[in-house]
Amino acid sequence: MRTARRTGTPTENGLNAVSARDAPDPEFNARTARVLRREALRSAAQELNTTSAAGLEQALSRISDEVTSDAIERQALTAPNKAKKAAGERAIV
Repeated sequence: MRTARRTGTPTENGLNAVSARDAPDPEFNARTARVLRREALRSAAQELNTTSAAGLEQALSRISDEVTSDAIERQALTAPNKAKKAAGERAIV
């Protein structure tokens, strides 16, 4: 079995053609980063937009969820203290 022998420079044989094609392109990277940043800002602004009915509903829902979770957490922290206080008052009577 014979193997073909390559002659010439690697570029002539196509060995470096792929790596040259895959080299980073600074202009493309900068443009892509700018587009991604713009899309992220647009998406964030759309979430915070309260001028539309859907945006206002989302904002109120998010606030409601936060207030509810805070109230549940606060109630869980104060419930043991209330139980101890009630037990102490029963013992005094």
